[in-house]
Amino acid sequence: IILMRNIKQFIHFIKRGIAIENRKSLSLVGERLNDLACLNLPILPSVVIEHNIADILNNEKIFSHIFKYIDSFEHAVGKTYSNAKNPMLLEITLSPNIPITTYPKIRNLGLTKNTIEGIQKAIGEENTKQALFYFLDSILFVYEKLLCFENSKKEQKELEERVRKIKE
Repeated sequence: IILMRNIKQFIHFIKRGIAIENRKSLSLVGERLNDLACLNLPILPSVVIEHNIADILNNEKIFSHIFKYIDSFEHAVGKTYSNAKNPMLLEITLSPNIPITTYPKIRNLGLTKNTIEGIQKAIGEENTKQALFYFLDSILFVYEKLLCFENSKKEQKELEERVRKIKE
C-alpha cells in the first residue's frame, strides 16, 4: 500500500542533463524522456509520475505536487504560466505502461481568455486558432475515453456530435 503523504517520491522532474536513476517504474514515455535527458539532449522540462501509482491518484490533489515545478519550466522556456503578455502553455500526456500508437494528451493547458492575446502576438492568429482547436479537441478526446470506460452511451453520443461540430 502506498501512503499518499509520500506521493512526492513517485513524481520526478526530468530535463536536459537531469534524469532518474531508478527508471523501472516509469511509463514508456517517461523512459524515453529519461533516455534523452541521460544523453544530455535538448528536451522540454517534464514531470513524470510513476506508472505504479497512477491508478490510485483518482482522489489525490496531484496538481499541488506538480505545480511546484512551474518555476523550473518557466525558467527553461522564458515564459510564465498564466501571464497575459508572455504565456507558457503546458501539455499533459497520459502514458500507461503499455505500448500504444497514440497517447492521450491535453495540449495547450493555460490557453485562456486572459492569455490568448499574448499567444496570438507570439504565434499569429491562425496558429492561435489551431492551438485553441488542439486544446479543445484534446480535452474532449480524454473526456470521450472516460465516458467509454463509464459505459455512458447517451453522453458519449452527445459528445461525439459536439466534437464533429467543432472539427467542421
